[in-house]
Amino acid sequence: MKRSHINEMMASFGFVLPPFAYWTPEEFVSRKTEARNVIDARCGWDVSPTYTYATPEWALRSC
Repeated sequence: MKRSHINEMMASFGFVLPPFAYWTPEEFVSRKTEARNVIDARCGWDVSPTYTYATPEWALRSC
């Protein structure tokens, strides 16, 4: 799924991404101070379904 499609879908539900979500990799490099603040504050997101350490063990068991 393309990022642009995800952005459109999220916007249709009233969810708007922060400005840094639209930065290119080059903009992150040129905005080092702002990018560091974003990274340090852990202002990222993962829109893919994954089972990670954050998933409780009981949620992975089948009934």
